[in-house]
Amino acid sequence: MFQGLRLAALLAGLSLPAAAIVVPIGPVSDFEAYGDLFFNGVGRLTITKTTGSVGCSGSLLSTGYHVLTAAHCVTDSSGVLNATAATAEFPTGIGPVFTGITVTNFVVHPSWTGALGLGDLAILELVSMAPAALTRYDLYSGSMSVHDVVTLAGYGQSGVGAANGSAFPFGTLRRGNNTYDGIWVIGSFVTDAIATDFDNGNATNNLIGLLTGNSSAGLGLGNVEVNIGPGDSGGPMFRNGMLLGVASFGLCVAFPNSSGCVFPARREFRAG
Repeated sequence: MFQGLRLAALLAGLSLPAAAIVVPIGPVSDFEAYGDLFFNGVGRLTITKTTGSVGCSGSLLSTGYHVLTAAHCVTDSSGVLNATAATAEFPTGIGPVFTGITVTNFVVHPSWTGALGLGDLAILELVSMAPAALTRYDLYSGSMSVHDVVTLAGYGQSGVGAANGSAFPFGTLRRGNNTYDGIWVIGSFVTDAIATDFDNGNATNNLIGLLTGNSSAGLGLGNVEVNIGPGDSGGPMFRNGMLLGVASFGLCVAFPNSSGCVFPARREFRAG
């Protein structure tokens, strides 16, 4: 399933204290995606594992039978498959009305070992083809430039700002925009990685700029950008209506004038 897969793996994480589709200002309800047909292929995943149940997000692929998500949603900390059952639910109307489809098979990327940043991809096979009305997504294979706008979506916890990021529980589909802020490298841990941050857009508080030493880099969308966190794992990052990334993990840091989270992503993922 992964042969020739070109995919950026967006790095967000279940353990982040900040919220999923965190809203900078204004009502959280303004960012709900119900009724927008483009997002009805973003699935809410309920996954039963040997250690308990988890909620993740995923994207319906062009086959109509497969959902792309994060490997860590279906494995243990060593990268071993421990999911025993799952259901993918897709919104079917202007409100939170869902069609549920049983998952019959889990395919984990062969490079995934539980270490964040490498091969955190999995495909869930559905028992039947998703309804034709649900949007299918192709993989983005074009180039990326700093400041390109990307769209995030998922069912994770939400709130206004990182401090109140878990005010709303998992289960509601939300979407919003951010920007590709640059390439993120931490030694050999994550290389050639796309980074997006969540700050206020001012150079003095610019998290990417402080990390890179370039205060004018990656100012983003300021008070209109969102970012992701718990429950959005496996959810999509879109560019030009196609899948650019899959939510995986994040890094939260603090400086004297700025604090926030950086979400790196593999700029290109190809498995042989």
